[in-house]
Amino acid sequence: MSIKDEVLRRLEDGDGAAISGEALAKELCVSRNAVFKAVSSLRADGYDVLSSHGGYSLSPQSVALSTHGIKKYLSDERFDVSVFGEVDSTNTVVKDMAERGGREWSVVVAEKQSAGRGRLGRTFLSPRGTGVYFSLLLRPHLPVEQTLKITVAAAVAARRSIEKNSGKRAEIKWVNDIYVGGRKVCGILTEASIDAELSSLRYAVVGVGINISEPQGGFDGEIKNVAGAISETSTGSLRARVIADFLCEFAHIYDAGLEGCIDEYRSCQYLDGKDIIVLRGDEKKSAKALFVDENCRLFVRFDDGTEDSLGSGEVSTKIKT
Repeated sequence: MSIKDEVLRRLEDGDGAAISGEALAKELCVSRNAVFKAVSSLRADGYDVLSSHGGYSLSPQSVALSTHGIKKYLSDERFDVSVFGEVDSTNTVVKDMAERGGREWSVVVAEKQSAGRGRLGRTFLSPRGTGVYFSLLLRPHLPVEQTLKITVAAAVAARRSIEKNSGKRAEIKWVNDIYVGGRKVCGILTEASIDAELSSLRYAVVGVGINISEPQGGFDGEIKNVAGAISETSTGSLRARVIADFLCEFAHIYDAGLEGCIDEYRSCQYLDGKDIIVLRGDEKKSAKALFVDENCRLFVRFDDGTEDSLGSGEVSTKIKT
C-alpha cells in the first residue's frame, strides 16, 4: 500500500478528527515531507483534506470514494472492492475480469463512467461525485431461465439500501429501476454469459447506478423530467454506505435463496394501477399496469380490454403522461 493510501486510510478512520503530520510520519515511518506530498496528492484526487493547528482531517463533505472507505462499512468480508477514477462502464470492466477468471464477489466502483449503460442499450448519466456506479461479479449455479431472479434480488437490495440511507420510501419500477418520490433514482443492468451446452450461467454481472444528489445545474435532456436523487447533498461517506449496504443486503438475499425476496419485490411495485405505455420493438400500446405475478411478469390491461402478462426480455414500459 502506498504512503498516500496509508494516509487516506488513517484520515478516513479518524471520522473527521485531526491527526498531526508528525504523528502520521512517525506511524508510517516516513518523513513529514512525504506526508505533505501524500496529502497534496489526495487533494488533487478530489479528497477534501483540511489543515488546522491539530493537523490534517478529512472533511465530512468530501465526496471522493476509496476502497477502504467502502470496506469500513462492509460487515461481509467476501467482497473484493476496487475503486477507479473513471472507466467506460463498470459492467464492461467486470465482464472482462470475469473472462480472465476473476473471483466471484469482485466489485468494481467508478467515480465516473464515460459510457454508462442501461437496459436495452440506453445510456446512464454517470457524473463524478453525485452518484455511485458499481458492478458485482457472480458465478451462480443457475439455469438460464432463472437469470431474472438476480435482477429482482438486486432491485430489492438497492431499495433497502436507498431507504436506509435516505429515510425515504423507495419503490421498484418493473423490472429494474428504483423510484423515490415519483423520480427514477437507480437503474440496474444484469448481463450474463451462458454455457449453451449446459443451458446454465457461466457468470453474471450486476451493474448498479444510484443518483445520490443532482449534478450541478440539475438533470437535463431526456431525463430532466424523470431522474431524481436520494439526497440534497453527496458525501463520500454517504456514497460508501449506500454501496456497502447494497452489497450486504444482496449477499443476504443471495445466501438465503433468490426466490425469497420475490414477495417483497412484488409488494413495492411503482407501476401498480398506473397508466403506462408498453414498448415492444416499434410498437407502442397504452395499458394499465395491474400487478407483478410470482414469476415476476407484469400483468397489464390494454385499452381494448385485453389482458397480457409481459416478460422483461420482451418489452419495456414508461409512465403515461
